[in-house]
Amino acid sequence: MTILHVSGMGCGRCEAAITRAIQAADPDAVVHVERSAGRVTVTSSLPDATLCTLVTEAGYPATPGG
Repeated sequence: MTILHVSGMGCGRCEAAITRAIQAADPDAVVHVERSAGRVTVTSSLPDATLCTLVTEAGYPATPGG
């Protein structure tokens, strides 16, 4: 499981965009977005750095968090 700190999430469309970006690269990924906490929890076989890149490229700056 990977936890990402993500900024700029403000609505359901943000959640959907992040989820789509991750699941496009890993269709089996399980994504849980907590907008108010600025946190995205991902269960995926993709490396943390790749997940950060995918979310950032979707327009939401992401950094790995613990």
